[in-house]
Amino acid sequence: MSRKIVLVAICLVVCIFAMRASAAKTFYVATNGNDAWSGHYATPRKNDGPLATLQEAIVRARAERKQDRVEIFLRDGVHVLNEPLVLRAQDSGLSISPYKKENPVVSGQSLVSGWARVEGSTNLWHAHVTDEKLRQWNFRELFVNNHRKQRARTPNDGFFHLVGSMVGNESNKVKYAGNDIKPEWATSGEVELVAHQLWAGSRNRIVAVETNSHVITFGGQAITENKEDNGRYYIENARDALDKPGEWFFDAKAGEVFYWPEAGEDLTKLPVTVPHLSELVLLKGTNAPVHDIAFRGLTFADADWRLETNGYCDVQAAVYIRGTVHGEFANNCAIENCEFVRLGKYALDFGNGCQSNRIVGNVMHDLGAGGVRLGETDRKRSFVTPSGHFEITDNSIHNIGIVYPPAVGLMLFHTAGNHVAHNEIHHTFYTAISIGWSWG
Repeated sequence: MSRKIVLVAICLVVCIFAMRASAAKTFYVATNGNDAWSGHYATPRKNDGPLATLQEAIVRARAERKQDRVEIFLRDGVHVLNEPLVLRAQDSGLSISPYKKENPVVSGQSLVSGWARVEGSTNLWHAHVTDEKLRQWNFRELFVNNHRKQRARTPNDGFFHLVGSMVGNESNKVKYAGNDIKPEWATSGEVELVAHQLWAGSRNRIVAVETNSHVITFGGQAITENKEDNGRYYIENARDALDKPGEWFFDAKAGEVFYWPEAGEDLTKLPVTVPHLSELVLLKGTNAPVHDIAFRGLTFADADWRLETNGYCDVQAAVYIRGTVHGEFANNCAIENCEFVRLGKYALDFGNGCQSNRIVGNVMHDLGAGGVRLGETDRKRSFVTPSGHFEITDNSIHNIGIVYPPAVGLMLFHTAGNHVAHNEIHHTFYTAISIGWSWG
């Protein structure tokens, strides 16, 4: 054998070992999979095949990985998370994408079944929520055949108007006009008043109604410095406000959900779903950042919004609402060609210490808040753990602010060096793109 042939053979062997060393570990996840299987096959075999859950794929990836890259391929169907998917520094190098050209959905949904017509009613249907965990979650969104439905609201169209702005200097009290407010709405502690004040919004539970003085008291602050005389508001989640097709109401104490179907909706045949999570993915780095995580071609759907006991009140841009996919100390990550839909908060949110991430080619719609939220509002902290150098291009963001109308399409706080271009933003109640936060 000539020296040249020997050298060629050695080079081939070296290349083969190099290719094996650089090849990514691969796992498959399918709705007909089994978490007892290896996850190394895309389709079920006799005693092996894909995994059943994304969470188990992450556990296997951590245990078996011997190189930097791991690929997880999701098969078609709805992949329901029982808890948010948390990725840390040890998961760096991971990519999650569809198998071939399939359309997997990463979801936080629960199915509500057993619908029947309410006795004595020609319009209302009801179902019992038997899952105690779901019942205690007290979900705030409902979808029929993946279409968002209106929580019981009054007035159905337009708004009531406050009398003045607030009562004296008490930011948790407002005055109402005429008979717009019913005193019994304070009894359950679950009826909410949603107010619009200039470029800010609030959502609070009614805890007391004084009919003589026409004063409403809330569980928390309802008015910020953005005081607007005769501001608009409406009432949500009152049982007697369920008076129109497409509206629903959940009695959490009784575990019973009511819905007035729209024309053509058969609840015995169409899927009715509610969310049981408010976050789907958390990228949680520390001083050791999580890095080089990639989500490509996925749909993230069906996540809720929450309301604390003291309510919600912001000053602008739904500033206190975070993202359904949220990152801290996440670097060089990519979210590309994904869809974000039927969510209660901002779709994406990268906060402290996040650098050089790509948000490209995504579609974000049917959102409770806005599309993308970057950086932090704390100016001093932003100097210590800065975020920036994002690429945010070619995204479509529309039909947002459904729960929090002041939300923004692209909200950039204290963050610098970003490239924002070619984003199509429409059907938003407030601003398309907002950059900066502190005055001066």
